[in-house]
Amino acid sequence: MRFRVDVASTVNILQATLRLYAQDGSSNGPAVHATSPDWSAYALTWNNRPAPLGAPLANVGAVASGTFVEYDVTAHVTGNGLYSFALLPEAGDGTDFVSTRHPRYDRGPVLRLRVREGQPRCQHRGTGGAVTQVLRPDTLPRALATDANGGFVTVETYSTDTAMGMRLTRYGANGSQAWLRDFPTVQGWATFGGIELTPLGNVLLHGSFMGPLDFGTGPLPGTGTGMNGFFIAKFSPSGQFVWGKAFRAFIDEQGTPQQGHPAASGIATDANGSIIITGGFRGRMDLGGGILDAGPFSREPTARRGMFLAKFAWDGTHMWSRAYAAGAD
Repeated sequence: MRFRVDVASTVNILQATLRLYAQDGSSNGPAVHATSPDWSAYALTWNNRPAPLGAPLANVGAVASGTFVEYDVTAHVTGNGLYSFALLPEAGDGTDFVSTRHPRYDRGPVLRLRVREGQPRCQHRGTGGAVTQVLRPDTLPRALATDANGGFVTVETYSTDTAMGMRLTRYGANGSQAWLRDFPTVQGWATFGGIELTPLGNVLLHGSFMGPLDFGTGPLPGTGTGMNGFFIAKFSPSGQFVWGKAFRAFIDEQGTPQQGHPAASGIATDANGSIIITGGFRGRMDLGGGILDAGPFSREPTARRGMFLAKFAWDGTHMWSRAYAAGAD
């Protein structure tokens, strides 16, 4: 395998991970070695393959079929350039990894980089900035939105000895807490991916769910055991739940409905407090204005995500929705 690393000069590489998908596992997976990048994919044979360089960079034990395997190759990937890797087996039952020619693009070999900007983005040095509040370790911040006056609202997940749920907190421009609302009846698995404040101070929220989703007034229609999708919700300026909507997508494979795993990725509002929401999905989905289709490439075996864009009025009424089909790559 060969990868080209090309990052900005101000970026420092903190970690490099080689990620492979094992189609057929082994009792003892192969070791990964550095090797010369000087080879051609069109002329490579068993006889002219580049030799491994030095000791293994990383190794793994047993590898299960149908899982991703990760090798830490940070010691070898030090900056920009070409990097080549060879896998050497250590057991008789060989492992089959998916190549870049596999129809599922998200299962091909990937060299993942964790980086950090070497230079500070903001050169301003101000005064003040004293810590006014420290979040307890049982909360996990998810998203933040600000208003025109410098105030802000956060959404977090929290856990205690007796409950788990979602927490909304409103702050003033000086960091003082205006209110805090816990929603311990948010059941099942849920993530909260984006938050927005309307001009009137209402809180708009989106996220993903699996199972029933309840903000204190009963499960949202469209959520339940074994179901997953994304939701939008509105809360009053004082943090009270106003309304929520849940959406799912489906892929028809040989007559069997399969879920299309829709997910919202961005939220915005306008002067009227409407919700504008965008994200991706596979298959078909209805946001309130009729069936949206992500196109043929959103189905197996390609399974790419199409895009959706939709707008809902301040009271949750569907105004319009659009789908943009997935491409072949």
